[in-house]
Formats: sequence, structure tokens, C-alpha cells
Amino acid sequence: MVYPYIKSVSTYHCTADKNYILNFGTGQPTSTNRLRCFSMSCYLNGDPETEAQFGIEHLSKVADLHHVANILVFIDEDDSTIDDGYFLYPFAINAYAGLNWVNVPGFRHSNGTVWSFADGHAAYKRWRTPRAQVVADLERNSPADIPAERDDLKDLEATSPQNPGNL
Repeated sequence: MVYPYIKSVSTYHCTADKNYILNFGTGQPTSTNRLRCFSMSCYLNGDPETEAQFGIEHLSKVADLHHVANILVFIDEDDSTIDDGYFLYPFAINAYAGLNWVNVPGFRHSNGTVWSFADGHAAYKRWRTPRAQVVADLERNSPADIPAERDDLKDLEATSPQNPGNL
């Protein structure tokens, strides 16, 4: 949906990402640099199956967005979950809300990430929780039970168009 307006593939890749594409069969790195490390918010033109599972309503028209300075569009996604260009994070209206990480944001910039918003601005977000804690909780499907981690999830949830502050 965005590509016709931003056609340069390098726009979707952070220069600090030095990872390589993995061989599908072996899981080993190839000699080809990864093309993308940014993923788009699951709330924007999302996947119907995932939406049903997590109670997400995707929006496909800019006119449907309110408080655009708060609405996440792109986020640098961590290597542990980058796969489909779709950054999944539920908002508190469903049973998963605030309990678990679903996709992991990037930590490659001093324990932080770069994210952009629907009004066109981008910002740096420093996470309070160490990457190892977030990835371990995701792998164990453990709830985010330390205060800093819950605060990080609340910051992420605040960027959802389903957040009452963004309606």
C-alpha cells in the first residue's frame, strides 16, 4: 500500500542492521544482506486471520485514523520475530492485552528502536526492558510481569488506533 509512494527498498532497512538473509533449508546465513528490518503496524491493512485471533481491527484508509501523531506505522523489528513485514502487538481490548509480547521491537540502537507515525514523523524509543528479557518471555510465552516490561508494552499499546486516546 505504501510502496507506490516510497519505492526505494533501502527506506525499509536500517543501516545498522548488518544481518544476512537466512537459507530457508538450513537456517544458516547467506552472503546476501537482508533488505528489510522495518515492519508495518498490524492495525494498518492487516491480516484477517490474525485480526480474528487477537481482536484487531485493521484500518485501510487514512481517513479512518485519528490523532495521527500517535499512530504507529513502521517499527524496526527484532531479528527474533522478523518474518512477514507485519508487526503484531495487541491492544488491551482482548485477552492477550499487555500480557505477552507477540512480535519483538528492535533493540539495535542502545536498547531502543526507531518507529514512525502516521503524521510522517519518526522518533527513537528506548526500551526499559533488556532485549534478553523480552525474547526469553516470548520464547517461554511468559507474561510480562516486571513493571518496566509492562510499561514498555503500555507505550507500544498507546500507538494503536484502537487505543481510546487515539479514537
